[in-house]
Amino acid sequence: MFTKTRVALTLLTIPVLIGAVGCSSSKDDAAASSDLPTVRLDGVVPDPMSVPTMLIKEQKLDQKHGFNFEYSEGEAAGGTTPFLKGDVQLGPGDAVSAAIANLEGHDTVAYYPFMSQTAGVVASEASGITTPEQLRGRRVGHFGNDSGTTQALTLTLQDCCDIDVQKDLTLVQSSPEALPALLEKGEVDAIFDFEPFGDRAVQATNGTRVLQVAEYWKNKDGWVPPLAMLWSNRSWLSENPELARNVQAAYAEALQILIDANYETFKEEPYRSYLDPESDEELDRLIAYCQQLPCYTNKWTEDDAAKMNDWIKKMADQGMLPGYPDNPPSQTLDQVLGNG
Repeated sequence: MFTKTRVALTLLTIPVLIGAVGCSSSKDDAAASSDLPTVRLDGVVPDPMSVPTMLIKEQKLDQKHGFNFEYSEGEAAGGTTPFLKGDVQLGPGDAVSAAIANLEGHDTVAYYPFMSQTAGVVASEASGITTPEQLRGRRVGHFGNDSGTTQALTLTLQDCCDIDVQKDLTLVQSSPEALPALLEKGEVDAIFDFEPFGDRAVQATNGTRVLQVAEYWKNKDGWVPPLAMLWSNRSWLSENPELARNVQAAYAEALQILIDANYETFKEEPYRSYLDPESDEELDRLIAYCQQLPCYTNKWTEDDAAKMNDWIKKMADQGMLPGYPDNPPSQTLDQVLGNG
């Protein structure tokens, strides 16, 4: 139930774009791709986290690396069910999703990041809140206790300020896209949200980002937790090692293309329409945000995987998860395949 709730929130609160990505191809392309093994991803979302996935199809990096990439909308009510059943090879989640699934008896692993954590707390100017400590006793908007954003901020607020989100704040739940409007109307004093909604809240309320997950952990541990990762069943990886490496290579190439372009690719079609910014200025701010964070790192080491597992252990220690699984939720692909 925990897994379904967490991923269902992700899929329900963010529209899924399917079919519009990489669907126009020539008959020759179709014939070529039909001879390749197919790898399926269960769900993509209109957010910078999915731009690398789009680019793989747009530039035919899947065919270049020896596979045919397909997307499915996923089952909003069923969460990760198709993935966990093995109907698709890549799940819509990260190492926290993997931990939850493994605690429920599955054997999955997250093994390469394609988006850094963008969760943050934005407080309106009218609230007078300028530091995380001032959130105590205030009304804070969020979009679900089991969402990745709320989980990341719950852990970070506990670590930085000994704030128990469930006890020390008055929580008001809404959708990610509706939270900036609630803040503007004064119905909440601050919100938990991700980009670009955090930016919209800042602009609408002359607000302040009083805490950012990536900035906090980078300053503390020199490491930024991922928001989205390649996530697969271990059995599929073990049975298809070459294909798994090809998928990771395609993502690595896509990420590097975006990094080398300094995120200016966001201004090009079809990516601009996909991101659906409210204005050119908002898109410029998103690009600047991603340049500074950065949104894509294109690296994953055994040390990174160990820090991700430690992050999840902290969640378990705080009772945010029912425990920590026996099989590690995050590794490198080399570790998974026995070469690490």
